[in-house]
Amino acid sequence: MPHHIQLLKQSFGISFLLNCIVKVLWVLAIDRQVQLMVSPQVYGQYYTLFQATLVGTVLLDFGIHNYFTVHFTNSTKAVRLLHYYKLLRIKLVLAALYIITCSIVAIVLHIQPYGLLLCILLVHCSNSLLLYIRTLLTSNQQYLADAYVSIADKALAIIYLSYYIYHSHTISIYLYVVVQLVSTCAIIIICFLYIRPKQTHNQVTITALPVRHFIHILPYTLLLLSMGILLRVHVLLLQYLSIQGSQQVAQYAFGFRLLDAFNTIGYMVAAYLFPYLCKHISNRLIVSKVVQQATALLLLSAICFVIITYISGPYITQLLYYTTEPVIVSIIQHMAIATLGCSLVHVYGTVLTASGGIKHFLYCTVVVAVCSISINYVVIPYYGALGASYVCAATQLCYGIVLYVYCVYHKLVMPYSLGTVFKGYSK
Repeated sequence: MPHHIQLLKQSFGISFLLNCIVKVLWVLAIDRQVQLMVSPQVYGQYYTLFQATLVGTVLLDFGIHNYFTVHFTNSTKAVRLLHYYKLLRIKLVLAALYIITCSIVAIVLHIQPYGLLLCILLVHCSNSLLLYIRTLLTSNQQYLADAYVSIADKALAIIYLSYYIYHSHTISIYLYVVVQLVSTCAIIIICFLYIRPKQTHNQVTITALPVRHFIHILPYTLLLLSMGILLRVHVLLLQYLSIQGSQQVAQYAFGFRLLDAFNTIGYMVAAYLFPYLCKHISNRLIVSKVVQQATALLLLSAICFVIITYISGPYITQLLYYTTEPVIVSIIQHMAIATLGCSLVHVYGTVLTASGGIKHFLYCTVVVAVCSISINYVVIPYYGALGASYVCAATQLCYGIVLYVYCVYHKLVMPYSLGTVFKGYSK
């Protein structure tokens, strides 16, 4: 096995294990407990604000992360670092623009509470900056360092919040958000201290970024926006189209939390896969092998998740949320189905982006997002959170299948049979 593939697998294995442990602790021991300790109205309000502003984080990224990986992964370290700091300056400006824009929208639409909204906006800004730091680490193929950084902020927040949840037995939604912000900022400071000593004065000289760079970045920006809308539009429509919107959002969050936890694996696979494919995209044999194994990992995990939720749905709901309400059980089961589509999207969307098919990826995403919004407008007023979970499962499945078919049709990857997937997983 080539050394670079062995290094990728080893680092990914460590990252996978760490993220599974920390994400499970975060979802079950922290986030779930916060929802159960505060009222459904308060949590539903927080969750709506969080998801709505998360869609707007496209302003924070503006496609810079993907653009940096695609165009500078194969550059020398000096050139990579030079452009890293150029784009960092732009990210800071975009963060200020993001906060100002969201604040103006909140004032015009009378969205409250403003204090909670501002804290959430700062959390998104800090998360985006940390992701950008991780982009440099993966581009440098410092996969092990990225593995530790990927869980450090959540691990720190878990330690701090556990005191309030399990010792003081009291917590507010404001404290929950502020602790996340402080933890992420602490890790960002540590990361900059780790990166900065390796720079020289000449390497960090900052010059103006050409306008043509923004033209190249635009497709990545629109893709992130459309993907965010597709995944999170259900929460926004539930808040405003259904009766008792906050309560419906809280119900939907019971299932979406598990989908979001599963997607952590997918995001992790894509984060490792993307710079690797960009570096080796000309070698179809290497690309096919890595894509096959990534598909095997995600699909097998999703299939197991679906089987478990359908066999033990009521038991899981009782264990997590102390209820066996059929609606919540159904929502969780539908979200499990959505993981199948998300698995395909994470892998084949990454293949499309790395191979330069960003525009085709964007067209597909926009079409699916428009269909999702249209169906939700019809379904949500009658079926609420349950209907939104149906639509989420259906659209994610269709989305993943379309991307897979496109990649196979254009010979970006070889077609898979179920036997091939299992064979690739065993290697």
